[in-house]
Parts: sequence; structure tokens; C-alpha cells
Amino acid sequence: MKKNVSTLSFLLALIAVILPGLTGAQPLIAPSIKQQWKAFPQKVEYLLNKAGFDPKSHGENQSPKPRLGALQLDSTVTFYGFAESNLADSTALFRSVYTYPETNIKIEINSEHNLDEWTSTSHITSIYDEQDRLVEVFAQTYDSLTGELVPDSKLETFYHGNSSTLIDSFAVSQWSPDSMDWVVQLSSWNVYDNQNKILESYSSIGFLGEPILFRDAYYYDDKGDNHIIESFAIFEGEEIPSGLTENTFMNHLLTAAVVYSTDGSSFFPESRETFLYAPFGILSRHSIMAWNLEIENWQLSITIDHEYDEEQRLSSKFITYYSEGVPADGERPTYLYVEGLNLAVEVNFLFNEATETWSLDSKKYYYYSGLTSIPNEPVQLLSLTMSPNPTNGMVKIGLEETLKVHVFDATGRMIASQQLDPGQMMDLSSLPSGIYQLIAQSEKSMYGGRIIKM
Repeated sequence: MKKNVSTLSFLLALIAVILPGLTGAQPLIAPSIKQQWKAFPQKVEYLLNKAGFDPKSHGENQSPKPRLGALQLDSTVTFYGFAESNLADSTALFRSVYTYPETNIKIEINSEHNLDEWTSTSHITSIYDEQDRLVEVFAQTYDSLTGELVPDSKLETFYHGNSSTLIDSFAVSQWSPDSMDWVVQLSSWNVYDNQNKILESYSSIGFLGEPILFRDAYYYDDKGDNHIIESFAIFEGEEIPSGLTENTFMNHLLTAAVVYSTDGSSFFPESRETFLYAPFGILSRHSIMAWNLEIENWQLSITIDHEYDEEQRLSSKFITYYSEGVPADGERPTYLYVEGLNLAVEVNFLFNEATETWSLDSKKYYYYSGLTSIPNEPVQLLSLTMSPNPTNGMVKIGLEETLKVHVFDATGRMIASQQLDPGQMMDLSSLPSGIYQLIAQSEKSMYGGRIIKM
């Protein structure tokens, strides 16, 4: 299975990877640019979501994540293609290997599994400054004819003073084989007041032909919250209204955002997002609605429910997609951590509305230096032996050391977690009949498998 990515998709996915770490609590990207996502192919939004960036997001609860720490990412391996009759992992299809030639440089080498061998697809080099801020991302792809790496795209970021989150500007460029030079495709720069509040954003989009300029103006209420954003397109020096965003806050947390489009004289509702929060201000539910002209009212498009573990880390997201306001397909990514914010496993389940069933879609494993020694060849997931399988309740887990075993149901929800010693039995008798996923991790290996509960 091979997935081709257009240059534009690659550029936008590149933005997606780094912007969440750049912008902090300010809008992730100017509304004028976000409005252009509608004209992009669906693959773009898919890549953005897979990269952890939602172009519809308003930056709620976004905070910089530490790049380096006690654990240094060595590699990731992603599995796709699971069958109910097969309790083991499928063939690994994607692999990323990370190297650190210098303290401020990280190189990501991506490969696909094709015809029983790994085929390199791209190299992505990330460069950080002395404050550990990401200042440049340089992407190269493999030329299928020559088998050599060729320049593809790059992103440059310029920060606002010593801030670790605010940026003055960024630019995305694409390599032109004709001119043998970089051509800027997308750029944006911000203007701040003396309190570091963003006042204006100017943006230029060049991949639709001649560069199109936009200006976004930010307005704040008496509590200091950004409640209005006015957007303008600039043609021949003249500003033409292109959109309006109205934000509502409670205790400085964004609770609703309504986007209006315009025909030049009147504004029309276009989209609405609402945000509910759990204690400590962490996001609980994110709802996305579109304006339905027929019923002249808002209609649900997507709801995203967030769940957290005891350390307030995101443990899963329950994503529901709606068709004409009625729940349809769904998705449930689940996350396990090695320690801190270092991911161990991402498991994704998909819900098919037509068959009313959940199916395992993919699993992505993370390997770290100090825990695993796999800088070039990631270790494949080891089989977690379980007997009897199927079981009526008690099951023996084949462990050689004391490990915590996590149990996931068919929707991807982690429903149990137990520390087990070698030879110890695990009691699944309280679980309803079905197929469950079990995952365990030691300091050197990752184990997984599925068990049928009768």
C-alpha cells in the first residue's frame, strides 16, 4: 500500500508538524489562511490531522512540548491492515528513524514497506536555535528515477524576541527544479503591541498563481481576550472584507468561535466551534458545526471528546462524524506513554456506521534511546502469549518480567490496566464477550496481542 503525497500536501503537512509548537495559545494560523483550506484536496486535511494539527483548531490548550529530554526518540513503526481472524500485528508499513548529528539538529528518515523491503521516501531535517526553538525544517524526497535525495520544501521561522512561543513570521518555500532556487509559497508575519498581544497578521499565499495578500486584524475586550478578528483580502492596495471571526471566552478560555464569510456587503454564518473544559482548564469536548442554509440553523459536523489519564495526559479522543446532523462514522485514537509526554503507542480504531462495528485501523509504536537500542532497524512488536485464548475469564500472560498490561476494548478505550508478575493470571471475567487488545512494554521491548473473551 503506497500513499503518494502532492508537493502542496507535503508543504502543508510540514506546517502542521511545527506550528502547534510555535504558536502557543495564540491562533495557530491566521484566519485568512485557514479559510483557504476549503480549496485544498481532502488529502491535505487528512495529513494535517495525522500530524496532530487541525486546520479548524483555534489553538485551545496548545502548549509547547519538550523536544528533547531523558528519552530521545529513535524511531517509530506504524502497522496497518488488521483482520478479526488474525490476533497478531499486520505487516509494518511505515517507519521513521531519527538521528541527531549535532545537538541542535534532528534528522527524520521516513520509509515505506514495499515488496518485502523498506523503501526510503523522505528525509526531514529540523534545526533548533540555542533556546531549543525550531527555526528551520528542510525536507528532501527521493527521486524514483535516480534514487537520489532532492530538495522538496522548507519552512523558516522567526521568533518574537526571546519568546519560545510567539513568532514574528514564518515562510514555506518549494524547490523549483527549473530555476534551481527556492520559491516562497506561503508566508505570514505578525504585529504585536507592547504587551505582546497580536494586533495584525499579514499573509501571502502563492501556490494559487500570483501571490494573494491578506490582513487579519485582532481586537480585544476589556478582559484582554481576543473576541473579534476581521479578515481582508488585499487587491492592488485596496482592502476588501473577506471574513469575520467572533470568539467567546469564559475565564480566558475560548468557549465558542463563529466564522462568517462575506460577499463584500453582508456577512453570512459559515462555521461554529464550541469548547467544553474539564477541571484545570483541559479540553473535554470540541464540537464543529456548519451553517445549513435549508434549515437556517447550525448542524453538527464533528464532535471530539477528550479523555485524560491520572497525569492529565491525553489518553484518547472519541471522534464522531455527522451526516446531516446525524452521527455516522467515527474514530478513536488512544495513547499510551513511556514517561512524561513521551508516547509509547498510538492505537486507532474506526467505526463504520453502515455495519455498526469498530475495527482496528493502525498501531504506531515509539522507540527511545535508553529504552531500546534500534537507531537503524526498529524492533517489530513481539507477540504477547496468552492462554487459554479464547478464554472465559482467567488468562495467563506470558511475561518474563513484571510489567503493566493494558486492555483495550473494540472501540479503542483502555478499560483495564494491571501490573503482572511472571506467571500471574489476569482476570477478564468481568468483561463482556468480544475481542480485546492487550499491550505491555518493558524497558527494551514492546508486546501486544489480541484475546477473545467468550
